[in-house]
Amino acid sequence: MSEKEGKSGNSDGDSENLKTPQDGNFFSCSRIAVRVPAFWANNVKLYFAQIEANFRIAGIVSEQTKFDTLVAALDPQTLTHVSDLLYTPPKDNPYTALKNRLLSEFEVSQNKKVRALLEDLDLGDRKPCLLLRQMQELSEGLVDDALLKNLWLNRLPVNIRAILSISSESLSKLAEMADRMHEYNLGEVAAVKASKPEYCTSELKEMKLQISELSKQIETLNARFASLNAKKRHS
Repeated sequence: MSEKEGKSGNSDGDSENLKTPQDGNFFSCSRIAVRVPAFWANNVKLYFAQIEANFRIAGIVSEQTKFDTLVAALDPQTLTHVSDLLYTPPKDNPYTALKNRLLSEFEVSQNKKVRALLEDLDLGDRKPCLLLRQMQELSEGLVDDALLKNLWLNRLPVNIRAILSISSESLSKLAEMADRMHEYNLGEVAAVKASKPEYCTSELKEMKLQISELSKQIETLNARFASLNAKKRHS
């Protein structure tokens, strides 16, 4: 194979069939296999951040290769939103066009982000740092750190909020503190739950003994009254 042919073997910019000179000879480098996860409709922005990192690792720069790889990762329901781009792909930058369409279709609107920040989000069974991370993602460019801090603190348990609200530490530091306090709270609750059955069992046993004792006393009194009534009838 000539040097000219070797240089022209990589027209799409990917590393597949790349011819590299070495000691006057050429060798072929196979493209690194790229695997992308199934499409995440609930977090499109993060999804593209991951698959584009995979493209960089694999040395894929061709728009067509990226387009084909992304299409293969879409589920049937998602494909219905972009079917026109599949049937008639743009000649220029097909991957970018598909990416922009998916972002416009599935990315959460600013109104929904604000509503989630103000109303919908709660701590649940998550760590406080995970709640903060989600709120930071939703609030990107919408609110400043001071307002975000207040919104986050209002979702935390009262005892944690009371301590953190007077701290001047950064949000990341407050999140670490909140996690430690939250773990302590969970430990206290678990300890109470673990001791409660034993406490209830001992109390129940004591009550049963008292009831049994009272029953015996009542039986004794009833026997005495019956004996007295019998004596009166015979007198």
